Amino acid sequence: MGAERLFQQAADAGDIEALASLVRLRDKAGEHAGAEALARRAAAAGNAGALIHLARFRERDAELAAAAVLFQQAVDVGSRRALADLARLRDKAGDRTAAETLVLDAAHSGDVHPLRELVRTWEKAGDHAAAETLSVRAADAGNIYALLDLAVTRGTAGDHAGAQNLLRRAADAGSAHAMFELAQKRERAGDHAGAETLARQAADTGSLGSVSNSNTFRTYARRQWPYGLDPDGTPTPHWT
Repeated sequence: MGAERLFQQAADAGDIEALASLVRLRDKAGEHAGAEALARRAAAAGNAGALIHLARFRERDAELAAAAVLFQQAVDVGSRRALADLARLRDKAGDRTAAETLVLDAAHSGDVHPLRELVRTWEKAGDHAAAETLSVRAADAGNIYALLDLAVTRGTAGDHAGAQNLLRRAADAGSAHAMFELAQKRERAGDHAGAETLARQAADTGSLGSVSNSNTFRTYARRQWPYGLDPDGTPTPHWT
């Protein structure tokens, strides 16, 4: 009880982290109502961590409705981390539509973490069709990250045809990264003309500086177009 007394004193003095620690102690001791009240105090002060911690306890105890309420409260005070938890919980409860809506709305607002987490969860569970459908829906709305993640996962698992199909979808959605990945695959397969076409398309997006293999692309570009490209996309000839 000495530790709790110290945490209580710190919490009374306005230490929000101490308040969150006190939440854990109270909940572990079975004082659930008191823990929830303290968690809400912490959340009102801008710390949603205590609410998330408490929600995960409720989920662990199969109190899914109570957990959903707490995750939603954490979301309401601005926690992006809680959104992924809430989507996972909706899916766990069998409400896949609600889970999809949550992650797609978050992705539309610029937070792709919940979307990627849900796709990974479905893919890991063996629901490959659902993972792919959600990734494609997100890509169609302008968020290609889950699609690229899934392509890597499929390739690592040995499904190279599936990975290539996902890369094509990402390329169709405008991903320079996917275009160049496909260009490298065509190059290795001996399709040099096809590789060059895709590499030019990737360069035309103007976003290769942000892709993870941009150094590889620069090496490729120097080899293919030693004098660069003209504004119309044709290779610049050597000055004579």
